[in-house]
Amino acid sequence: MRALNALAACSAFAALAACATLPGGENARSALAGADWTVISIDGRDVVSGTPPTLTFGSDGRVTGTTGCNRFFASYTEGTDTVTIGQVGGTRMACAAPLMEQERTMLAALPGTHRFAVAAGQLTLTTQSGAVIRAR
Repeated sequence: MRALNALAACSAFAALAACATLPGGENARSALAGADWTVISIDGRDVVSGTPPTLTFGSDGRVTGTTGCNRFFASYTEGTDTVTIGQVGGTRMACAAPLMEQERTMLAALPGTHRFAVAAGQLTLTTQSGAVIRAR
């Protein structure tokens, strides 16, 4: 009987530990890490057809992806419903004017990202100024 009680106590502790928060208030389970997202709109405008930007949030605190033209990378820090994206770096190829405008808009929005939500298979990133990037 004691063994069963000890086993039940250990199981309960393990279940609670799985829901623990990390230092800084971050959840032990990330809503962003490990997912690949295809951007569908940036600041209310649909992306250029045939060349959708992408976002991949790694478990290492780095976000990578494409703008539809160039590749980019940055660091990110995730909270419960907040995300801070650091300075963005990337490649510098020239592309058609619509892709370059899409890239400028996306790269300008990413470092200002403040909030995120994941619902019904869609990611919504919102900047402090109210710009929105939507992906699925």
